[in-house]
Amino acid sequence: MTYLNLLKLGHNNLYELPAGLFDSLLSLIFLEIQTNILTELPLYIFGSSTSIKDLHLENNALSKLNNTLFQSLAAVRKLNISYNNLSVLPSGLFTSNPNLRYVWLNNNNLVSLPNGLFDNNTKLAALYLSSNNLTSLPVGLFNVCPYLSFFRLSNNQLSYFNEDVTKLHAIFTFDVSHNNISSLPLKMFNGYRYILVIILNNNRLSTIPSLISCTNLVLLDAMFNHLTENIFDGWDTAGNDFLLTPLIISTISRFCFFNSIA
Repeated sequence: MTYLNLLKLGHNNLYELPAGLFDSLLSLIFLEIQTNILTELPLYIFGSSTSIKDLHLENNALSKLNNTLFQSLAAVRKLNISYNNLSVLPSGLFTSNPNLRYVWLNNNNLVSLPNGLFDNNTKLAALYLSSNNLTSLPVGLFNVCPYLSFFRLSNNQLSYFNEDVTKLHAIFTFDVSHNNISSLPLKMFNGYRYILVIILNNNRLSTIPSLISCTNLVLLDAMFNHLTENIFDGWDTAGNDFLLTPLIISTISRFCFFNSIA
């Protein structure tokens, strides 16, 4: 099967994969192994799969990953490891994946992330970390992600953000709802020129940093916080049109729908 491009093994009862299973599939681009009962993967299971661009491992029972598991996947762009039982990620897990753009790590049991996790992933555009047990993020996590546009960190245990979060200049969607955040960096949104959606609900915020730079913002959700002052004080909204046009309503509706199934 030298020319096989797409292999779908999802939604079965696979509990293990034999070593070398994909060795002869040299043209494989899309690989789906989601929704099985895999608890671990052989060390070099993807050793010959250098052409894979989309890899789906979600909805299994994976509890650990070896730091060389994805070493041969230099072409991978989409990697879904959500809905597993991961509590830690090894350092260097994504070092050999410079083309990685979309990463789903949501709905695991992650309590922390290793330093430099995405240092070699400068093309990263979307990162989903919702529904874990994260209490903090490594310093410098966002320093090397200039194209990060979608970031979801809802339903964790975060209480603060490091200053490097202010460097997400390409961000469109920022969701940190359902955490324990009591304050945000003063210049948090100063460079968020392209931001469309900010979700801050269900935290402990008493104030929100200025949104003067967020000229394209169409949705701000700050419900269920501890806001005690007029959050629009000091905001220059003269140049912003907050009229709910059909286009804006459509944008918000699509956001709500897609995030309800993410």
